[in-house]
Amino acid sequence: MDESITQRAVSLFHALLAIHQYSTAEHDECTYVPFRPQLFSQGEMPSLTLHLLSDRVPRKLLGTSAWYHDQDDRVASVMVPKARADLWRVGWAVADVLGVAADMSGETGERDEQLDDFGDSHGEQGDTEFSPVHAQKELEGYVLRQQLRKLQGAYLSEAQVETERVTSLDLPSTVRRALELLHTYPSAQSLHEQVRHVLLVETESRAMALRLKRRSGDDLRYAMHRIFPDALARLPLWSLEGLKLELPPEHEVPLRPELTLMQSLYRVMYPASASSDEVDKDSLLRVALALAAVGIGLRGCVAALWGASVASRSERMAEHLNVPASWAMPDAVRFDPQSDYKAMRKKLFDGDWPELCKASPWQWMLALIGLLDAGYAMAFDPSEDAAEPLKRVFWALCVWQTESGSEADAVNSEVLQPRWPFDALPRFTSARCYELMQELPKALRELDKLCGMRVVRVRASAFGRGRNDTEFVDADGATWQLTKPQFTSLYDNTVEQHRPANSLRVLKVWSETRRTSDNELLAVHTLDAKLGRWLQMASVHMGEVEDLQDVPATPDAAKEDVVPMETESVNGGDSQSIPLPSEAGEALTTPVKRDSALVPVDLLRDGQQASWKQRFGAGRTSEDKGASVSSHFRIALLQWRIDDSYAHPVAEAGLNGLPLHETSLAELRKHLSGSFKDLNRAAKPGGEYQWGMDQVKAVSWPEHRRRVFLLEALEACHRLKVQLLVLPEVSVRPDTVSWLKDELRRYPDLAVLAGTYRHFGDSVDAEHLMEKMTLLWQPDDELADALGVKGSSEVFQFQRGKKYRAVAAHELFRPDVRVLAPLFTEECLLDILNGKRKGGWSSSQLKALVRALIHAPNKLRYCMELICSELFLLTSPANRKPLQQELAKVLKQFNGDASEVGQLVDSDFRELGELLTVAQSNRERRSVLLVPACTTRSNDYWHAGQASVLASGTATVFCNTHGAGGSCFIGIDSVVPQNGNHAGIVHLLTPYHGWHKGILQPNGRGALSKTDQALVVVDLDPVHVVSGKPRPQLLPEPMSLVAYLPIVEVVNKQENAENLSTALKDVLTPEGQSVLRRLLKAKTFPAPCAPPHEHDVFEEALTELLKAKRNDELKPDVGGEALDTFAALFGDESAVRERIMAWLKNRHQQPAPKAGEEKLEPAWLDFLVADLTWRANEDYAPSIRVPAWHGGVNPNSTKQDVGEV
Repeated sequence: MDESITQRAVSLFHALLAIHQYSTAEHDECTYVPFRPQLFSQGEMPSLTLHLLSDRVPRKLLGTSAWYHDQDDRVASVMVPKARADLWRVGWAVADVLGVAADMSGETGERDEQLDDFGDSHGEQGDTEFSPVHAQKELEGYVLRQQLRKLQGAYLSEAQVETERVTSLDLPSTVRRALELLHTYPSAQSLHEQVRHVLLVETESRAMALRLKRRSGDDLRYAMHRIFPDALARLPLWSLEGLKLELPPEHEVPLRPELTLMQSLYRVMYPASASSDEVDKDSLLRVALALAAVGIGLRGCVAALWGASVASRSERMAEHLNVPASWAMPDAVRFDPQSDYKAMRKKLFDGDWPELCKASPWQWMLALIGLLDAGYAMAFDPSEDAAEPLKRVFWALCVWQTESGSEADAVNSEVLQPRWPFDALPRFTSARCYELMQELPKALRELDKLCGMRVVRVRASAFGRGRNDTEFVDADGATWQLTKPQFTSLYDNTVEQHRPANSLRVLKVWSETRRTSDNELLAVHTLDAKLGRWLQMASVHMGEVEDLQDVPATPDAAKEDVVPMETESVNGGDSQSIPLPSEAGEALTTPVKRDSALVPVDLLRDGQQASWKQRFGAGRTSEDKGASVSSHFRIALLQWRIDDSYAHPVAEAGLNGLPLHETSLAELRKHLSGSFKDLNRAAKPGGEYQWGMDQVKAVSWPEHRRRVFLLEALEACHRLKVQLLVLPEVSVRPDTVSWLKDELRRYPDLAVLAGTYRHFGDSVDAEHLMEKMTLLWQPDDELADALGVKGSSEVFQFQRGKKYRAVAAHELFRPDVRVLAPLFTEECLLDILNGKRKGGWSSSQLKALVRALIHAPNKLRYCMELICSELFLLTSPANRKPLQQELAKVLKQFNGDASEVGQLVDSDFRELGELLTVAQSNRERRSVLLVPACTTRSNDYWHAGQASVLASGTATVFCNTHGAGGSCFIGIDSVVPQNGNHAGIVHLLTPYHGWHKGILQPNGRGALSKTDQALVVVDLDPVHVVSGKPRPQLLPEPMSLVAYLPIVEVVNKQENAENLSTALKDVLTPEGQSVLRRLLKAKTFPAPCAPPHEHDVFEEALTELLKAKRNDELKPDVGGEALDTFAALFGDESAVRERIMAWLKNRHQQPAPKAGEEKLEPAWLDFLVADLTWRANEDYAPSIRVPAWHGGVNPNSTKQDVGEV
């Protein structure tokens, strides 16, 4: 037979129904029952005749039964709906004749027919290889079974059965539609056309289900955008593969992945060359797909703009909608946009994910208008390229929302398409849909460009959204605090995957919207594994993929060039990589591909993160809600080589800031251009007076290095749930503090005591030459809610100046004459809050505020800070008189009043006594003394700390700089030797099998060495600093080591040279840029710079070390060559070596938790990698303000930004 099985089913249904409904006047109460064993055929198609050899059966005996044959060919009965039972009985007979009834029966069978996924539900191909013939057979069988279920009455209880006689057989519309779908199934056409047909059938079925659920035809217009995504969710990957997507032209700026998919689907479902007949046949399904694309596209843009408003801490959306005057408003009588706008605004502020997923394109358009009006009103300017296409999209949505359903074409509904469930909807022409699909991507691209945003696609080993919905870790390991509206997805249960050629490793793929100027992450966009793989299989390149294995995922360049990637076989489970050019300016360079045989740093980071989550006791990880709620105070100190901010910024501006030898700098001076010459002339001893320009921003390599170190420290502190990070004295600039304040928005509940800096102001600045200490702190969400600042990402800043100078260091600064006091106090916090609030406090708000101030687990209330030489107040009463004399001397130099210095010093003595005393006259005592320092007299501070813990039970955190060293935590174990130091026992319980570093021991060991650069994390009990005797039975140790993280500095010299020379193109001649490239590629930086190592050298050393570990080549007595090579990369190589040696010796007697793919203990994982490779573009390069040396503005100079280092 030439007839397909679906068409045969239609012929059988009509024939068997005619037999079953055949009756005569004398036998009206009886009927023939079609039954497979009694059916015989005569002739051949198309003149085939069916014969039923049976007797009539009384209708009343049939009841609600139908019959078929099961898998064993035995007769079985099944219940059918009573209404129109003759139709459903025939449906079972057709299924029985075609041999599919047995597969459709059984109590465990699903009523709603579904295609098997054959192992590809997560986007991975199963073992079954699907040829087009096999796929066609499966699809045809699926359509056959799906429509036969309707002919069996499976959905009768959920359907509206029409009673109007429209044919001689009085068939309900459900039956007529099922027969039509079977008859029109394109069995003889390509797999592409068959999948298209199935998708249209599925979407129309979804529309019917929504219509029945909503009970109103007009309500369907608000849900039409959902039917195509829901239909895609039902179909497995192997079926979608048959529909070849047609992606946008290669030259177009990238779209977000969800919109790319929907736009590609529209192009293949409704090609521009389609005839008018094909368009009219399913015009409202065309509208549904267009609406889905519009809603998804607008949502991606809203997510990015919402992120931009969060990042800038500006007003996100006004309370009332403000549509541009030149845009037509909807009919207010029929539709009120204000109510929809307010509802959408509430969904966004509440972060209501389920409701956001259901929001209509109209609601997303209103949200977009609100966000643009609040922060980017220039987008509505008719002169902007985005204004006109955005207006057209708005107008099309207005028409869809406000026009009533047309009845003019109802007469011809049978010719065009079945009107139900679309009978109450307005008709969109194909031309209008086509225009909408053309204008939408154009509008969104122009908006991204106007608002300074770009879309990048990223590959990495893991997708960084965990159980904590507010946190996202990007491919670089950087942590971002994102709200739910900043995520978009189709769908959100899995993430797109990619397997590189010849690799067993599966990478996660997603897209990010980032701000062009500073690379701020604004939004994250994902496709699920199935849809992502379908999109990857398209025939043209789709976008630039930043693969962490090959290309570092740091899209900091103002504009990335297309990076050609190798083509990979689709059959092998891989897709073509996708180059997407961005709109952000000029590229710095293409990152150099590293040897894939080396151990990648991202795998190491994965192991670190897994290990650090385990540093919270049994059964708790850092993702648990109460991980940071503990009796202990988790504090970290960072000792590192600083570029002294005691000096005027001119010292690190110009050529002096570059990490080059003096001979190299001399060679570069011949190639200076522009204002860089003036800056270079002043950046030398005795020549500073020549710098007369004020408020100049100069790009700074030392500032770049500061931010690299601090980012690594912040990320590690966040992972370890550190509550306070302490930095050394004079280790930052004011610009660093501003940058830190912005960065801390990503790290809630982390405070940073940001060292100090000397402030350089103009001649009338009252704070000129003051040395300022800053405490930055962002409360977590729960505490922020109680403080009334939830959702604002508010970072609080507390600041004071240094008071007592270091005489031996010849310090000079303007002393802060206020009485010494802690930076964080409840009074200061309330002052800040009152200054930010617009109104007063309600009774309920006051209750929450008081409860938070008293009971919240904020341990900054235990801290007192003394800046370096201010500690001499505590060391001896003999210092009282010299302190008065020195303070008077300095005050006179600044024309201050020195008559009250005696009272000032005595007040400080009394205040410190009140704060640190065990008498606790007013509140909890300040039991943790924080001492940021830059001193060579470490012993003085150790002895002061030991004396403090013995005198008042005060723990000390002494944070010194590299070159002087001695940084440490000082507690009771620093003065009282522990018993039990004898053979047969590993003395200390630490993460490193008894080895420790960072806590001072009674024998003077434990402090960091002069050459060490490291982050040390310690748990400190601020209440029981001294536990006393007898000690409470289960009281934890008053001070315990959490992590010692030595820092290795690395650089990719090739990439660094190219990027840095490009950043200096405005201040160097082309010849100078070439010279700088050559100099930066030299083997070593100057000795004071502690030369960083090549990134590949570090990775190779790590690879060889782990290889030696796996092969048991390391010996507990001598270590091994691989260990020596690796340890030599760090500042204090003996510390790194000793820690690994402790693992070799003691791991069996004192085990530690293992983590990561390599199952490594903390001894192998706990270090930080500071990558100094310059990647910032010239618009957002790390820079510092360089004020005029003489404190005034040169009349011949103007305020400007100088793009120099």
